[in-house]
Amino acid sequence: MRFAIAGAYKSSLNWGGILGAGVIGAFAELRGFSFLPGEGWQGIVASGLIYTAVAFLVIFLVRLVIAPFVIHRDGEWHGLRFVYREPQLGFSHYFKPSENNEVFRFRFKDAPPFSAITYKIVADGRSDFFSIVVAAHEKGLIEFTTHSDFQYTGGTVAVNKDRDMCAKAFLRPDADPFSIRIYVHSWEEHADPATEIKTADFEPARWG
Repeated sequence: MRFAIAGAYKSSLNWGGILGAGVIGAFAELRGFSFLPGEGWQGIVASGLIYTAVAFLVIFLVRLVIAPFVIHRDGEWHGLRFVYREPQLGFSHYFKPSENNEVFRFRFKDAPPFSAITYKIVADGRSDFFSIVVAAHEKGLIEFTTHSDFQYTGGTVAVNKDRDMCAKAFLRPDADPFSIRIYVHSWEEHADPATEIKTADFEPARWG
């Protein structure tokens, strides 16, 4: 239910529709269709605000009703683990050898804070032409020296409150650029996050 409420709230933030309702309310007041005792600009502003609030509430309630069906459509629960029916794209980049050991940051916001995210690495190029590592913080990334240092196809990472993740790759110097994608297969909620995740030393990766 908590995930349904959170999802309904995020999807209800359709500011185009909400503000559009506010404009309609203000226009109706301006044309004389008043629902409030206020007159002049005060009545126009009040009508706009009320229409805006009502629009948000209606959208939120509708999204809340359909949220459980959307969650069921996307995957299924196995205890505290949510498994997607189709893997969800978490990160994609067209890597070049000139970007070797460069840090790339991303988030997977569909997972709850402090969850354990299970992912799969898919590349358009040859798997023996590159190494890649995924972590929740830059401190968890290794510094590559060759393209064969750390070749693997997936894993699980425990993220922080903001679901920050980062990746670093190393392509063979003579390799042509190719896309590497990280797909999320499942995530598991942790009611009591690990101590190292809650400490002040575990700073989330930030970017502009």
